[in-house]
Amino acid sequence: MALTPLYFQVEKRLRDKISNGEFDKDDGILPNEEQLCRTFGVSRITIRKALSELAFDGIITRKPGKGTFVLPQNTRIFSMRLIGSFDELVTHGIQTKMKLLNQKIIDAPSDVQDKLNLGDDKKVFFYEGLRQMGKKPYSFFSAYVPRSIGKFFTSADLKGKKTIFRLIEESTGNQILEADQSITASVVSKEIAKHLKMEIGTPILLVQRIYFSQERKPLELSISYFRPDLSQYRIRLVGRKL
Repeated sequence: MALTPLYFQVEKRLRDKISNGEFDKDDGILPNEEQLCRTFGVSRITIRKALSELAFDGIITRKPGKGTFVLPQNTRIFSMRLIGSFDELVTHGIQTKMKLLNQKIIDAPSDVQDKLNLGDDKKVFFYEGLRQMGKKPYSFFSAYVPRSIGKFFTSADLKGKKTIFRLIEESTGNQILEADQSITASVVSKEIAKHLKMEIGTPILLVQRIYFSQERKPLELSISYFRPDLSQYRIRLVGRKL
């Protein structure tokens, strides 16, 4: 397994600090590059790369002669990136909250049974909800979780900031290291339009993921619709060195 790039490790830690509000008391200004180099024990090149990624994602802005500032939450977009490892698939540090709209136990549709590789127990927990940045919804999701796993979730769990796959890890001890993902274009239905405040029939980004345990056991099927004006998907392509 490829090692996580050093700049990404720094970037993730900065995202976490921003998410936790560690720079709020200083009017959102980050330490300068020299201070960050000392804090993380890395080179200035690594710090600049990490800051560039944060700036690209709309988390910070760099003002020459003044410093680097955290942007207000309501100006940010949700950014998904695929660089090469599962940990880098999910963006960290953006303050979001899950608003659960529906939760029930259902008989899994046949396609869900296949994707989750369900055994004799065909029942699943079905969830529908929104992910929000502040009060602004940016995605509508449906999730299917085997009953043997979903029974561990509490109402408080499902009202917090954590994603369902993080709840699975914490409640069951299953570490999720892999996901199969498909991305396609779709159009906004009446129900999704109501929740995401969009016009019916306008384009929307549809992302489907199946999360797997270390033993390649399916743990969750997630189907999400992302507002294209508040979301972006980034893929870095690296040429093979000869």
